[in-house]
Formats: sequence, C-alpha cells, structure tokens
Amino acid sequence: MCRQITEGTQHRGCGHYVLHWVSAIYDCEDPKCNKSSKHPDGCKTHNTCTMEYGPDIQKITAMNYEPCERCKAYYASGGKPVRRY
Repeated sequence: MCRQITEGTQHRGCGHYVLHWVSAIYDCEDPKCNKSSKHPDGCKTHNTCTMEYGPDIQKITAMNYEPCERCKAYYASGGKPVRRY
C-alpha cells in the first residue's frame, strides 16, 4: 500500500499532529496497489486492488508545546483539556 509522506507540526499540549503539506509519495511497488507505479495500465481486476493510500508517514518539522488551534477552540468553548504527561 502506497503512503503519503507528510510534513507538519506536533503539538505536545494535545498530542495532535497538524499536517502542512504532502512532500512525497512512498511507492510500495505492489502491482495490486492502484497508486503504485507497478500497477498495470490495463488492469481488469480493480475490485481486488488497493485503491487508497495507507497511513501517512508523518515527518515532524516543528514541535509546539501548546494545544493545536482546534483544541484551543474546544477548550475556549467549555471543553476540558485531557492531561498529558
């Protein structure tokens, strides 16, 4: 299963990884993966081929010790932060 290599910020305050962009694609080179360069053009068995990317390979390019923006908004609206150690 091919995977997207993403770059983003890890927020230690809430544990979330916030994606900034996809920097590359990891090619699994599996002929049964529709996203792979090894997948045949004239494939007649698309129902058995993998059609989606696998889990992202997360490349952390920045570290932030505060919660992400979505969590800050949640906390501001009355949500309770989960304590992280």
